[in-house]
Amino acid sequence: MSEPAEKGVLIEVSAGEFIDRHLINSLRIKKLKTPADLPWIKEQTAQAALLLQKLAAHSDLIERLEEIHAILWDLEDQVRSAPGADLASLARQIFAMNDERHTIKSAIDQALPTRCAAGRIYSNQAR
Repeated sequence: MSEPAEKGVLIEVSAGEFIDRHLINSLRIKKLKTPADLPWIKEQTAQAALLLQKLAAHSDLIERLEEIHAILWDLEDQVRSAPGADLASLARQIFAMNDERHTIKSAIDQALPTRCAAGRIYSNQAR
């Protein structure tokens, strides 16, 4: 008899990516009133707590990343209800926030070296 299939796929991610995902889920819990006792949230929160301890000296990065997620959440809500003329301005703000978000995630990855840090390359930079 074969083993039962595991749920999901395990993928190694960098510390910056994991913390980023954790902060998004934390914000989701606050904004959407999602129950914090869901099994996947409990497991992820425990794992994130260990990483956050290792990053204690870099708490300013974590705090700024958390602020960026709150700003992005609000900007994306505005995009959903904005008239067409405001979309370009909102998009530029979102791009700027995401660029800063990536910079912070890279700094976290440098603080906790990883094998799978992600880089950003845009089509106009690849030439």
